[in-house]
Amino acid sequence: MTRLSDEDVAARLHAASRSLIGFALMLTGDRETADETYQETCLEAWRSRGRFDASLDFGAWLRGIARHVLRRRARASARAARWSFEEIDLELLESSWVERERDEQHTARRSALEHCLGGLDDANRSLLRRRYDDDVPLARLAEEEHRSEDALKMAFHRLRKKLQDCIDRRMGAPR
Repeated sequence: MTRLSDEDVAARLHAASRSLIGFALMLTGDRETADETYQETCLEAWRSRGRFDASLDFGAWLRGIARHVLRRRARASARAARWSFEEIDLELLESSWVERERDEQHTARRSALEHCLGGLDDANRSLLRRRYDDDVPLARLAEEEHRSEDALKMAFHRLRKKLQDCIDRRMGAPR
């Protein structure tokens, strides 16, 4: 099992804060309860950080802790009748949350890609469009461009790398 350093755990907790608070808010419908749940979840995650396997999904691990925190709070709270998690399928709500986050992530990545494509010169944009949008075979492109297939493969590799770097910068990905 691969473990994270304390610094990595702290950085991942910080990076996941908005998502985790949003998840707790979706489950509780109450900002104060969501904030309390977030704080308890972070505390429990920190205490059990040595048991987290770095090869697994950190967000899923945090959401699992949050579900346990909410169930424990519901059982212990006099307000349990107001929001009883015994009757709610928290896993179903979580999968709905994950789906929404994926959609938002996809939309953000698509927007970043469009921006980054706009930063390419017309010739490279046209080359990418013909290859990927129009599905023109590499051999035909090479012939039309008067270049070897290997030269075009390298050009596409460099363009994909340039676009990926641009998208990562736009998305705030760590370098």
